Amino acid sequence: MIDDREFDLKKLFDMVGKPNERLLDDDADGLDEDKGIVCWDEERIHDLIQQEGTRVARQDWDSGGPGAGAGTVDVVLFRTVFVTYDDVGCFGPFEEFFAAAKSVGLFVVTDATTRIWCDVRYHRGKAGFASKR
Repeated sequence: MIDDREFDLKKLFDMVGKPNERLLDDDADGLDEDKGIVCWDEERIHDLIQQEGTRVARQDWDSGGPGAGAGTVDVVLFRTVFVTYDDVGCFGPFEEFFAAAKSVGLFVVTDATTRIWCDVRYHRGKAGFASKR
């Protein structure tokens, strides 16, 4: 199990990678893309998550202070797992919604919290697990 505050690209690939996809290692040259193979690396995976993923929850916050005084926390369903984003980075993958939400403090309300939105399918524990459709 990975730490809740880390992003594990290999684990994500092992969980949801498709047959036409390949995890690039540090020595790879990316030539497989010419053959229709989608190559994953630390930079490209976030574009893929944004293209294919669906945001299922968000917290907006604003401390009213200068600098890093406002931001968002997101939980994204990517294929059959959850990935989270906050102002520090990306974390996951998580098999359960609530583990993902907990990793970024989605439901922690402070004076800076301005809004929490959650897809109704994940509200109140009705769909804690991602499902293949």
